[in-house]
Amino acid sequence: IPEYRDQHHTSEMQLNGGLSGSWAVPGITNQGFLISFEDLVLPASPHVFLTWYTFDLAGNPLWFAGNTTFEMGDTYASFDMLHVSGGSFMGTTEPDREVAGAVTLRARGCNDLTLEYDFSTMGLGQGAFGLKRVASLETQGYACRDTQARIEALGQ
Repeated sequence: IPEYRDQHHTSEMQLNGGLSGSWAVPGITNQGFLISFEDLVLPASPHVFLTWYTFDLAGNPLWFAGNTTFEMGDTYASFDMLHVSGGSFMGTTEPDREVAGAVTLRARGCNDLTLEYDFSTMGLGQGAFGLKRVASLETQGYACRDTQARIEALGQ
């Protein structure tokens, strides 16, 4: 029954390369996330790299970036996010990087992530929200297609 589909749904899925892609917060325009989950061959650990393009409280562009390793089978990753500024367009100037806060990224489904953040030190507060894929289709080479992705692909 569609009205009850997401009720009491607390499952998480394992982090994997199939979750890589462009993500956004529904209803928030001109902002978003690029997330790459790398499944590396042993002995290296898999890792996640996240960039968040948004705006500060004055409306200026704001860019955060962060990464960490995780263990195969993990359903979430927590890591520091860096505020990147002061670079030059196509130049060799090394940008400034400072720890701006931290995030926890949780996989809920093929097209559904949750991001918890704490940017209190920058005056941006803390909170959590759901992320949806910009294009909710499968990532090539991964059999990751949850029920919602099938419904969306069928246009229902």
